[in-house]
Amino acid sequence: MSTVVPPPTPPAALPTGGAIIPKKGGALAAAAMQVRDVLAKHGIDHAALAALLADQQHLLPPSNYVFGLTEVAPSLKAMRDLVQLIEQRLDLAEPLAVDLAGPMHHALGRLRAAFATTVLGLSGWTVIGSILTSRNDLAARTSPLITLAILLTVLVALALLEAAHIGAVALSTADVSTLEYSHPRVFRLHRFIATKAKLEDYLAARQVGVVLLVFVMAEVTRTVGLSTLPGTSIAIPPALGALFQIGAPGALLVLIVGQVAPQIVTARRPAAMMNLFPMAAAFHATRFVGHLGLAQPASWLVSWSTATERIPSAPRERFTSATVDVAGFGTLMTRRDISVGSDHTRATTESTIVFHENDRTMLSLDVASVSKTPSRLRVSGCLFHEATKLPVVCSSLNEYRMPDPRGTLLACNFAPRAGCFQIGDVLDITTVADYDEQLDEDFVVITAPTKLATIRVVLEHPPAPLPP
Repeated sequence: MSTVVPPPTPPAALPTGGAIIPKKGGALAAAAMQVRDVLAKHGIDHAALAALLADQQHLLPPSNYVFGLTEVAPSLKAMRDLVQLIEQRLDLAEPLAVDLAGPMHHALGRLRAAFATTVLGLSGWTVIGSILTSRNDLAARTSPLITLAILLTVLVALALLEAAHIGAVALSTADVSTLEYSHPRVFRLHRFIATKAKLEDYLAARQVGVVLLVFVMAEVTRTVGLSTLPGTSIAIPPALGALFQIGAPGALLVLIVGQVAPQIVTARRPAAMMNLFPMAAAFHATRFVGHLGLAQPASWLVSWSTATERIPSAPRERFTSATVDVAGFGTLMTRRDISVGSDHTRATTESTIVFHENDRTMLSLDVASVSKTPSRLRVSGCLFHEATKLPVVCSSLNEYRMPDPRGTLLACNFAPRAGCFQIGDVLDITTVADYDEQLDEDFVVITAPTKLATIRVVLEHPPAPLPP
């Protein structure tokens, strides 16, 4: 991602007529601080943010508030719009943890949570209470203990199938070569879902198993003749009687406990979940169901559709894959500031490197590109380990020609003064190149996985717009 940034404008004087709104100032101030921290990590100052907001002029007031250029608090909606735009433009992996909802939204959220909790509690009590009081059809014909055992068994089996579905999809295209010893079950079962055709066969078999279990669950949770809630004298309103007749309480219980919850857990940790013995057992049981061929007619019905399509992965995913899985480090941002005076030029390049692996003793990195040999050159670095600032050694500054004859790349080695780079370490690098002349050409070369690059040119003498 590359952005051309206009020259910074001097901070305006703080207005005297505005005041922070008491009821909103706390949330807005916290949001502004977090937004400012995120922008700083990406090397974006007020001028750079203004460039990003070139087509969103109504967001300039909240951006001024974020950088402390005004005391007038923007509206919650304006700040929400700014946060959403920053999340989109910077392609953040996770949304900013800012609470900018209004009082009405908070009230509705609490009401919705209370409603959902009440409905789930009533559904669970209706299903289990009906079994315990033998108002369940299966419990009346057998015993409450047997019915509860069947309910628990089917619910666990359904949860395993739903979780295995998410795990199989997540791992089908994954590189499991590094998991042979840490996750041996995942390594062994991966060959059964390693191709698109194998994954489709597995998912079809899994759907057969889910449908069969859902039918069993419907029989287990079916209630008959309920006019009051089990164990109570609370009458069931006639308007809700139809929902009880069709088994809505049991369906909701199955949805939350047996389907959604295990899917969410597995989506967060697919390899760890699929490596568990019950998950692996459910996976192979599903394969056995697939061998029965019950889902085979579905492939006959769609045999006319042979075309497939490939959707490119999101830039954020490509950056994560290249930095975490391959390089072990990535450039979060590179910012190039060029100041051209009447008889001199200064080119400053700042980069932020994030490490994703342990025990790296040295990093060799291209720190800047130059179109001419500078008169003076300075390279410095600073390492941050959690909240601790540590010294770093910069050595072996080299230059080598690019295939393009217009310029040269400068490379330097960086190493902690003591120990190694660790996961989560942040290395800030600053390269300053001074020229005793006016530069009429400059360029930036990106040689490492980089999330954001910004370029800013300031013409000091005489002030003039850049040529086309």
